Amino acid sequence: MLIVACWRWTGVNILYFLAGLQSIDTELYEAASIDGANKWQQFVKISVPLLKPTSVYVLTISIYAGLSMFLESFMLWKGNNSPQNIGLTIVGYLYRQGIEKRAMGYACAAGLVLLFTGDHDYWIWFGNSLLLTVITVVLTLLVSSFVAYGFAAYDFKGKNFFFVIVPIILSIPFEVIMLPLYSQISKWGMMDSYVSIILPFLAHASTIFFFRQYLLGLPKSLIEAGRIDGCTEYGIFFKLIAPIMKPAFSAMAILNGMNA
Repeated sequence: MLIVACWRWTGVNILYFLAGLQSIDTELYEAASIDGANKWQQFVKISVPLLKPTSVYVLTISIYAGLSMFLESFMLWKGNNSPQNIGLTIVGYLYRQGIEKRAMGYACAAGLVLLFTGDHDYWIWFGNSLLLTVITVVLTLLVSSFVAYGFAAYDFKGKNFFFVIVPIILSIPFEVIMLPLYSQISKWGMMDSYVSIILPFLAHASTIFFFRQYLLGLPKSLIEAGRIDGCTEYGIFFKLIAPIMKPAFSAMAILNGMNA
């Protein structure tokens, strides 16, 4: 479970630290090299101290996102009724005590002391939140970026019509489609599984819209140059477009992680 917790934010955190490293003046490393410092000494003496703001930020958002997961597990197991509480997260436990059992005093107290006791399977709930968040964020960024890239880089029949559907979806509150979505997932026989809380959110409308607007600013000559060099369409995306989208990926990873 600890391995899952550590792995959760690995991909996104690499982007954060990469952005932080790029802001460090390379002349500092050159000066240290002239003074005889090896790579490890440069990392410890230069990189680590200058990455403190990034480290604090990454630690903060990782803790917040892991502790805030509730909606998906609540819908998946019909209201915190997962077998042996395997889907019960911290917020779900507080909801059970405060709302379902009407023990508001106990729920308030539990919310304050739960982090400091191991009597309530805390690490199981925390692990569930970590696992679902990392899978959902990674797959959502991947699928949404593919869709947005199609809207921005290609011309096809019905392109504008299909894109208009995206902002229309954004205007629909999730509560409106929550029950129909629950009914459909139940008919497909996907209840009591992680797939049912990951699959419906892979193509996120707001993420697609954001990526598409970001990609519109990229010159199409870059894509054409990749094709001339013999690169495949997937190769163009992963080798040319994805590196340029790192800031967009970072922003959407934060937002999707907080809402996952």
